[in-house]
Amino acid sequence: MFEGEADNYGLSTTTHEILEEAISEAREKGIHVSVHAMGDHAVDQIVNVFAKEEPWVKDAPTFHVEHAAMPTKKRLHHMWN
Repeated sequence: MFEGEADNYGLSTTTHEILEEAISEAREKGIHVSVHAMGDHAVDQIVNVFAKEEPWVKDAPTFHVEHAAMPTKKRLHHMWN
């Protein structure tokens, strides 16, 4: 949320379905997924989608959140565990 704008959480540029399609294609090709996330709602959306997946890349992280700005403490804990 932006200071002074309680109902403004930024602009989402993707959907859960598009993230799930990207994950499916990355899994098929054996590559990792990198996603840009600015703001607590963006980070929440990505973590919620990624958390349902089992890793498929063996020698590197399967998921990478680029510029994970303003995540909540709860999401940071979820991301690292």
